[in-house]
Amino acid sequence: MDCTNLNLSSKPNFGKSVIEYLYKCMGERKFTDVDFNLRGKTIYAHKNVLAASSEFFRGDLSQLSEVLNPYEDEVIDAILKYCYTGELCIDLKHIEKFGELAKTLKINYIDDVISNLGNQQINSTNSLMFLRLSSLNPDWKKTAMNITTENFSSLYQTATFLRLPLAMVIDILKSDDLNVSEEEVFKAIKLWINHDESNRRANLFELLSTVRLTLLSLEFLTSEILAYCYSSPPSVIIINTAMQTLLSPNAQNSLKTQNYRTGSHQLILVGSDYYDQQQTLEIYNEKQNTWSVSKNYEFARNFYVPVLVNDWIIIVGGWPNNRDLVDYIDLKDGQKHSLEKLKDGRYDLAAVALKKGLSTDVYAIGGLTAAGATTKVERWNSERKTWETDVAPLLTATFAHDASVLNNRIYVTGGVAPAVSNIVQMYTPETNTWTFRAPMIKTRCDHMNASIKGKLYAVGGSTLYYNHPYYISDVERYDPNANLWSPFCNLPSPRAGTSLCYFKGRFLFSGGRDNKGAMLREILEYDDKNNSFAHFSSISSNRVKAFPIFVKTKSVL
Repeated sequence: MDCTNLNLSSKPNFGKSVIEYLYKCMGERKFTDVDFNLRGKTIYAHKNVLAASSEFFRGDLSQLSEVLNPYEDEVIDAILKYCYTGELCIDLKHIEKFGELAKTLKINYIDDVISNLGNQQINSTNSLMFLRLSSLNPDWKKTAMNITTENFSSLYQTATFLRLPLAMVIDILKSDDLNVSEEEVFKAIKLWINHDESNRRANLFELLSTVRLTLLSLEFLTSEILAYCYSSPPSVIIINTAMQTLLSPNAQNSLKTQNYRTGSHQLILVGSDYYDQQQTLEIYNEKQNTWSVSKNYEFARNFYVPVLVNDWIIIVGGWPNNRDLVDYIDLKDGQKHSLEKLKDGRYDLAAVALKKGLSTDVYAIGGLTAAGATTKVERWNSERKTWETDVAPLLTATFAHDASVLNNRIYVTGGVAPAVSNIVQMYTPETNTWTFRAPMIKTRCDHMNASIKGKLYAVGGSTLYYNHPYYISDVERYDPNANLWSPFCNLPSPRAGTSLCYFKGRFLFSGGRDNKGAMLREILEYDDKNNSFAHFSSISSNRVKAFPIFVKTKSVL
């Protein structure tokens, strides 16, 4: 007689229900068969559950209390919950101790949990969290620190920053790459101390030592810093020393006039348009307040899009020929090299760099191919060193547009689709999808946009494709939380191809073409508080669509 086994599965969450029941039983002391004392209280558990989570619990548990005693209750509770449910739920201030204890107890799969966390995108919204977690994975620290120093002006007022331990705050504040004024460094110190003043006031001198006091004005030193630090004699001493230095006869010659750290970003402008082929980079020398042109790199095309990835400036696409070429300049040796070609050559495209874990990919978005405007998006996989075409296409084919990354999303603004438009398309990498966001106030193409301090800016452009009588001067700003565009400012005159960046506390509008078709070398410095423009040092060569790139690495250019 034949016998056939019948195999049926229960509902998918059956196992989870069992575990949740056992975890509840632990709290209610039901069916528990192991207990241990900890600081005057008894903890009850199920030995088989703990043993399934770690070989440590399969042996003699007589020393368990001694092992657990140095750790806070929140850490031990999180360990037990993880053993029962596989879920990690703990305040970040305890995460280092959790990782330490989990490894001591040889908890199963804890390394996988940490690795899965590392698969998340490190960006400005979570960089402080990854700094806290860097004790679990040191590879995260460099990326998280870079992003934190770049975006510090929007991070130091967050609850996450206010909960950071002292050593981590000092590491951030002493960084040469901290891209805020010294006033803001001191403001961050005050906020951190005031968050728990009774316990943190004693750290004032150590924190104040991270401030470059001689970059501050005498007025700020006396009215703000001295007034706040008067109760700390060691702090008063270094403040007085800084004031004496500022009052010395040679102070103006020996001290920097700008209120930013010399080790922060170097500014480079890269790019050109149809009419003025540029094969060089424009490099700003902060000490001399001048621009200089690098050597000729012979890109064999113009109207390319540059993207910074680590120590490479990657040059994507171009016009009129060699539309599929991709080159890069290695900032360490100053030499040009080649990468794999685009699958679909294009010009009048947009390109951005998007971080993925510890790596950074490049997205080539839309543009004009031999067949016309395209919706295609290609991604250069920085790990496999190849272009991939599995990225979802744009919702609308477009060219003469621009793109920026904001909060780990790619925003594409305007362009010709097929007429000049005000549409905004947003890409979410986690779901590989594009969605429409609120349209801009003005239709525009041949414009440039920029992501600055949590907002997106669209600058000038044309209401007709490359038709200078129709250039506009409007600059508008997008708030991603409200999904709303609002006017920001008006340039002194209509222009297209003008770039915007935020450099050491200043909005800089660079180059472009005016409404008579003339190319501009001027750079305008905008004071958003007073709605006024001033002239920054002019670039030495004509540039339209000159993409601003910030370089930390000491380059040989």
